[in-house]
Amino acid sequence: MSRSYSSVRPKVDRVYSVADVQELYQVCRNTVSNWVRAGLHPSDKKTPQVFRGAELIRFHKSRSLKDSFRLSEGQFKCMRCKIAVYPDPTTISIDARHAPRCWVLATCPDCGGQIQKITNVTECDKIRSCIDTNMGLRQTHETNAPPRAGIGKIKAKAAKPIYTTNDRLIQEWQIYAKRHDEKTIDAHLRAIRRFEASMKGGRFDRITPYACNAFREELLKLGRLNKDAGGLSRSTIQHIASHLGAFVSWLVEQDGYRRLKPTLRSYFDLPRGEVSRSLAEEARPYPTLEQAAKMVDGMPTVTPRQIRDRAMVATAFVCGFRANALASLRIKHVDLARKCIVHDAREIRAKNGKSYRAHWFPRTEPMQDVLQAWVEELAEAGFGPDDALFPPDKYLTRTPHLAPEQRNHVPTLRSISAVTEAFRVASEVVGIAFTPHSARHTLAALGRHLCRTARARKAWSDNLGHESEITTDRYYGKLTDQEREEEVCALRETGALTDDEKDRLLEYYEHKLPLDSDDFKQAEELSNRRRGLIKARRKQT
Repeated sequence: MSRSYSSVRPKVDRVYSVADVQELYQVCRNTVSNWVRAGLHPSDKKTPQVFRGAELIRFHKSRSLKDSFRLSEGQFKCMRCKIAVYPDPTTISIDARHAPRCWVLATCPDCGGQIQKITNVTECDKIRSCIDTNMGLRQTHETNAPPRAGIGKIKAKAAKPIYTTNDRLIQEWQIYAKRHDEKTIDAHLRAIRRFEASMKGGRFDRITPYACNAFREELLKLGRLNKDAGGLSRSTIQHIASHLGAFVSWLVEQDGYRRLKPTLRSYFDLPRGEVSRSLAEEARPYPTLEQAAKMVDGMPTVTPRQIRDRAMVATAFVCGFRANALASLRIKHVDLARKCIVHDAREIRAKNGKSYRAHWFPRTEPMQDVLQAWVEELAEAGFGPDDALFPPDKYLTRTPHLAPEQRNHVPTLRSISAVTEAFRVASEVVGIAFTPHSARHTLAALGRHLCRTARARKAWSDNLGHESEITTDRYYGKLTDQEREEEVCALRETGALTDDEKDRLLEYYEHKLPLDSDDFKQAEELSNRRRGLIKARRKQT
């Protein structure tokens, strides 16, 4: 059976057990053992074996055959797997009838297919020696192959070192961190590996306050640089420091690490003055509701894929779902009668496992029509409730012919790439690049204009899937520099008054204030200021 692992994407910073590798690559335990014999390096010499994701990537990348790849002695090319392998000597047969060339046949250790190679007499003798002594073919290359000359003008890019000293500890932390979302775990692991690299791969049971402080100073130094020069944003630095603080708090409670100082976490705290010194990041662009409607209306609708992408963008503004949730929706999650979509964490790729019912947001009626038309079109094409709301491309051109109960369900999209591409096409309509997440910012900004009571703001925040309206206000729909300037200038030019000033001014006009009181003087000053603003506005018009 042909096997290709090009679509498998191990995560660089993760630690995988043998069972994890089997599940990831859909292989048996013997295949993993063959990979180890072929050059896959476990993190250490202990058992059960564990592997770092970066090492899995390196191993399979080194085995993938390029056009210019030259086989080593004892190495065969598998046409099915498209990789270079060292077969088991017991599967080799040699045909030497066409001397000085030998025809060597063997079995691929990965897929079990037949592999063959034409060799010279020297290599053939080495292969025979391996068969007689039951020694792996890899040894012929490592012990007898001549060293490379190393002559040339092109310098190979130096590979980053892969540190594995702490992999077993990190594997334990991964089990502890399963309460988090996958993306959150990845962000924590990036911070942990960054700190590990700053220690040159040193053991975490030897962490000192000096190492923590040196890493903190390195982060602050990167925060002073521009991004073009390799600098980091203020938000990135704060997140790295926070993730490491959480990791160290967990670490000092583990057996074998209790001798570490319990105050190590505080060494990752950033000085407020240093962090505040950097300029706040510009707010991420998000479309207005009018721009969103224009984006959806201007998208092409010639092919089934274009129609699907248009419905995908419309749905993002109707319900405010994240890209992963959108990509994994099924038709049954859409309730056209109640005008809502079920965010079921048991069936879709939901952040932090949240389940809720998202009612369609007001002012998105044109986009609601697009979503409703798409659901009706899928039903007419033979799609059932358990089929994907946004099917992969191959199912769009090959609609189901059997009834839903007589066939397998149409799968959902495996990644968010289709959602990202749909927003890229939609953004071309207005000439500004927007991401799928920008739809949530648009809805948050809309809620800020529409919601007048605390109850309404809470309902709006819940409909976005937020536990608190504080989250909505802090992270979504932020004012851009231009919008902030417009608001401040408008307040200055219109002479905006507080409620107390309005009451005092009203009493002044009704002659309720004593002439010699301070309130009268303040009200008279406010009145004169308003007259001046009105005169200035009349002159401008």
